[in-house]
Amino acid sequence: MNFCTRCGKKLNEGEICECKTSETAENIDVNSMDTNVLAVKSKKSIPYVSEILNVFMRTVSKNTVKQVSLSAKENSILWIFIMLIESFINSLMLTVIIRSLSSKLMEAAIEIIPFIGGTQSGSTSKLLSNIGLGFFSLFFRMFVIGIVVFFVTSGLIYILLKICKKKGNFNNIANMVSTASIPLTFLSIIGFVLSFILPQVSILIFIVALTSALILMYLGIQKIDKFTESPFWIYIALIALLLIVSFFAAKLLMPAIKLDQIFSGVF
Repeated sequence: MNFCTRCGKKLNEGEICECKTSETAENIDVNSMDTNVLAVKSKKSIPYVSEILNVFMRTVSKNTVKQVSLSAKENSILWIFIMLIESFINSLMLTVIIRSLSSKLMEAAIEIIPFIGGTQSGSTSKLLSNIGLGFFSLFFRMFVIGIVVFFVTSGLIYILLKICKKKGNFNNIANMVSTASIPLTFLSIIGFVLSFILPQVSILIFIVALTSALILMYLGIQKIDKFTESPFWIYIALIALLLIVSFFAAKLLMPAIKLDQIFSGVF
């Protein structure tokens, strides 16, 4: 007669005690629970990634206005990551556009006055670097300008809400502004591809995208708090102030670059 070494139960030949079977089942349950816990932890190991992707996907779909409205009520810091992504993409597109347009102007000038090219010992890229249009330096300055414009825009909208005696914290405003700028970023990707061959078309795309972002922001402002009267003219005045601030920010960070001459010369 055999006996169980754990509980002392009498066992027939080849019989397995139930205490071992139940212990095995418990171990399986515990292991599966541990696996589930690890799976949950692994999903949360990179914060905000899924949230950012969801915001981008919902915004570029047909629910753009709805997503902007929802973001106006969001009190998280998700806007920081979205803002950095948008600034990177927009800065990259503008950097390529400015360098492409400048390159075309230089090539046209060299054809008219051939000795200009003879006085320089490098390629067009070196010429662009000499006048402050090196790729990395220009990209960094455009990136900083993009961040400055974002905070100035959010600050002006905060002032608008205060003027209209409406409630809304900075996270609400920043989330709304970053979400309203997603279509601009999406079109900037298209503009980036076209900027290598048709920089003029890329500029037009960027202008249209920028206009759409301003319209979405205006719609989003009214979702932060209910308005009994339209804040349209206050918004227009603040947009004019935003353009002035953006102009002086560009002048401050890029004093040697005549952007107006670059764009007007090509068109």
